[in-house]
Amino acid sequence: MAEWLRPSKLVEHYTDPYVGKMEVAERQLYSAVIGGKVRARHNGKILGPEQLKQISEKTWEPGNAFALLADIELSVEDVERVLGETFGMDKAKGH
Repeated sequence: MAEWLRPSKLVEHYTDPYVGKMEVAERQLYSAVIGGKVRARHNGKILGPEQLKQISEKTWEPGNAFALLADIELSVEDVERVLGETFGMDKAKGH
C-alpha cells in the first residue's frame, strides 16, 4: 500500500535534509505538487489539475506563499522520485 503524508511531515522528513532550508524545501515541494509531479489527495481522492489550480490561487499560511493546504496528503513515493531527480539521488531517505 502506498504511503501518504501531510506536507509538513514531508518537508520535515524528506525534503529538508536535502535542501537545507525549510523555505527552500517548501518551495520545492509546492512546485512539484502544483506542477503535478507529486500526487496529492484530499479525503482519499486524488486531486486533479483543476483542484491543484485552485490550491495555487490561495494563500494557506499568512506570509508563506508556498505553504500547501494542511489537510491534504502527498505521495511519499512521488516525493522520493522527485527529490531523486532534483538532487541527483536514486531515492530520498527520510528520518
